[in-house]
Amino acid sequence: MWGTKEYFAPEVVKEAYGPQADVWALGCILYELLSGTQAFPIMRGDSEASFYGRILKGTYDTEKGSIWQKISPEAKDLLSKMLEVDP
Repeated sequence: MWGTKEYFAPEVVKEAYGPQADVWALGCILYELLSGTQAFPIMRGDSEASFYGRILKGTYDTEKGSIWQKISPEAKDLLSKMLEVDP
């Protein structure tokens, strides 16, 4: 695999992907534009398995931090549709 792994879709991790992986990557970019942080950052002490595990589960947060209180429900809904684990 090659690319920026913070933007990998679950399908990319599984090495079986198509155009939907691009929608996921755009969702990661939108998340970053809205919040100033990455949806799936590499965390201190992360193993490859734990990092990719968060992606495979679609574990990201749109509630923590004051920034998310300023983000519209429509934007959060769009994110949830773009960061769909099983499109």
